Amino acid sequence: MFERHLADANGRLLGVAAPVLRAFAVSTTLLLASGCALQLGGGVQDHGPGHPVGGAMDIEGRLVDVEARDGAYASGHMVLADPDAPSRFGVRRGTVGGGLRAIRGPITTEIGAEIGAGEPTHLQYEGLGFYAGHVGSLFFRAYGDQDVEPGFAPISLLLDFGATVRGGVWLPPRETGGEVLPEQSVQLAVRITLISDVLDSTGGEIAQ
Repeated sequence: MFERHLADANGRLLGVAAPVLRAFAVSTTLLLASGCALQLGGGVQDHGPGHPVGGAMDIEGRLVDVEARDGAYASGHMVLADPDAPSRFGVRRGTVGGGLRAIRGPITTEIGAEIGAGEPTHLQYEGLGFYAGHVGSLFFRAYGDQDVEPGFAPISLLLDFGATVRGGVWLPPRETGGEVLPEQSVQLAVRITLISDVLDSTGGEIAQ
């Protein structure tokens, strides 16, 4: 039963996940010109009274402007979960988004917005739902300072640990109808960023 539903859901989400996967590919391609990060997280999600609370795994790829302490970011985000068996995972949604970030010492704060399609993590739609929401993050730098200290490096690794809070709403498929469903989630995450000054016209100088 779950295998059939997962196959159907993955088929419906293929067109949604493709732009996210392309964003990951673009991130890698632009590595020498910008900052490309992979973020892995896990936590709990809640859809309000009368609905189950459960865990989920998040995979996020992003691009950042490493020449500035404060600036914009763009992201592609996928949620993996199995509403029937927590030990198994399947793609539940794909989203794209963006926002602003600020770096103060070892602390990075971010706020942004996301839109996407799929279905709630622990509920099943007979069709493709639409998601819109906001996201906020607080990360602590554990390793690396190439994005905040002047200097030239062919390639550098940055490692951050932190937490991400999301809130949004689900609009059910038009053909099936149903209630607008709220969603809130909290995740702990690790973020690995690769940056390079090889094609940096500033020569490693950090904009203030």
